[in-house]
Amino acid sequence: MGENLHHIDRIFRNAIEEYKEMPSPEAWKTINVRLDTKKIKEIRPLNWWKTAACILLFISLCVNIHDVQPKPAANKFLVTDASANKKEEPVSIETKVKDFFKKSQVLYNPLTPEKSKPGLLIRSVTNTQRPGDPKQPESDDKEPAQMSLAQSQYVTTPDPGKLTPLTHLEQIAIIEGSGKNIASANNPTSDKSRRFSAIIFFSPDLPFYRFQNDLPYNGSGNDLKDKERPDLSSTTGVLIDYRLSDHWSLQSGMSYSNTAISIDPKTIYAEKDNTGSVKYRYNASSGYGYVLPSFSSSPSVGDSLYAFSANHTLQYLNIPAVIRYNIKKGKFKLFASAGISTNFLLRGIIETPVENSSNNETEVIHHLHGLKKIYFSGLFNIGAEYRLNKRFSLMLSPTRRVALNSINKNVSVKSYPNSFGIATGIRMDL
Repeated sequence: MGENLHHIDRIFRNAIEEYKEMPSPEAWKTINVRLDTKKIKEIRPLNWWKTAACILLFISLCVNIHDVQPKPAANKFLVTDASANKKEEPVSIETKVKDFFKKSQVLYNPLTPEKSKPGLLIRSVTNTQRPGDPKQPESDDKEPAQMSLAQSQYVTTPDPGKLTPLTHLEQIAIIEGSGKNIASANNPTSDKSRRFSAIIFFSPDLPFYRFQNDLPYNGSGNDLKDKERPDLSSTTGVLIDYRLSDHWSLQSGMSYSNTAISIDPKTIYAEKDNTGSVKYRYNASSGYGYVLPSFSSSPSVGDSLYAFSANHTLQYLNIPAVIRYNIKKGKFKLFASAGISTNFLLRGIIETPVENSSNNETEVIHHLHGLKKIYFSGLFNIGAEYRLNKRFSLMLSPTRRVALNSINKNVSVKSYPNSFGIATGIRMDL
């Protein structure tokens, strides 16, 4: 016995030298899946300060471009010929006034004994009676009467009893230091006074997702990318535009987006849910849910069902905040804009038929675990508008939406939805 103890290592080596243990087929299958899985490139989440810096840089660049543009010449009032049948080019007020001085020699301002200075045209007169009209009673008011459009066809001359008709002018521009032209004074709802406008739009969207694994060596992201295919989606809504200046405007409003995703068939397994009940778990890119068909109401952990092709739908209410830079060229208006959208979840469901060896049933998952109620996205677009008339314009705008944070949490894979769309719509000035 003592001799054998000195060679105990040799005894054990000879005993187990020929022993071999083969892995089970399931273990080989698991190893094979892990070997074929490609590791997803780690993508760092976009920092908020980087996004804000990019937006500020864009705004600063637009401001610098605007500042170096040549300033328009000073306002010149234009008057047209009174003859309706004549079509002549607009003539500056200086030319008309000089012509008027030649015909009526001088303008007389009754408020002061002095002659009116060049460029100051009469707003009121003390005697607007035409030759041959009956005399009007004198007014006790010290303030002179306002000249009407009909009365403005006549102006007093140095001879108080004589009126000279202004047949060659349709109107006289009234200049009293304010610098406003007749069009702005007679038309309070001109284009410059319309700061608000409404835009109704519809955009067919092409969505695509970016996945980020939360756990090391987790192949779920690749599996979801291979099995899920986003379908053509859409966004529609109304925006309110507030014009800050000729080039800058702010936009906000409300839109509704619908995203559709097709999921390939797969096998789902039973496990305990958050309450401890055993149900079949269904995993998707946005989250996970549980189903319990009537033909398998008491499954055991590890039981499986076959899930056919599924339809995954996500619906959001979007509230954007956008700053826009405009360049007007005739009837066309070119623009570029950037901003942020807050997206509120309205509905997230998965509908799929499931079956075992002898039964099948369609299940609808209304509650997805891990799906957030709110997420944020960046908006970037360029486009053009064509003015149809004074109030309505047509719009065409390619739009890019980028998720700034994931739409889910507490899951193995985080999802970042992105999309590209072409929005078409109509603008109405309010």
